[in-house]
Amino acid sequence: MLGALLIQMILFGPAPQVAMAESTPAAPAATEADPYLVISAVQITGGTGHTQEDFIELYNPTSAPLDLNGYRLVKRTAAGTTDTTVQAWSDAKVVLPYHFFLWANSNYSAIASTPDATSSATLADNNGVALRYGGNDTGEIIDSVAWGSTSNGFHFVSSVNPAANKSLVRENLLEGDDSFSIVLSNPRNS
Repeated sequence: MLGALLIQMILFGPAPQVAMAESTPAAPAATEADPYLVISAVQITGGTGHTQEDFIELYNPTSAPLDLNGYRLVKRTAAGTTDTTVQAWSDAKVVLPYHFFLWANSNYSAIASTPDATSSATLADNNGVALRYGGNDTGEIIDSVAWGSTSNGFHFVSSVNPAANKSLVRENLLEGDDSFSIVLSNPRNS
């Protein structure tokens, strides 16, 4: 073995010295834009005598999880200029990539999917809802949807109020499209 090493050194010269570098962390991989949520569906009534059968469905269209801590769902009346809290998160609650998150009125017991969060807030004709990061009236609006006859400052998507058990549904969840249709409700949860 020593002879083979000696012959290799004569023919090819001494083996190159390899310096042992200190371990350095790899650079983080390139990522897409920051994660965000969109309002994917809103139901405002289950019909006469079922006006608390409301839900708001959120969707994470990104490849990164999003923590709802610090976010809030808010609503405004037709001409309202101030927010009313529907749901606020002050603890970690993660929406996984390409998953839904469902809020519903706490009295909506016949909902097809178990809500991820509930409160006693209600929605109505000629209202609007928004997802905010930060405080009422001052936090950044991440997404908003308004319907019926409104001038509340939220993104107007339909002059028609959804009928009983129907929802305003975002047509394309992945393209950033703001087109909504009114269809039979089919709430989805995480």
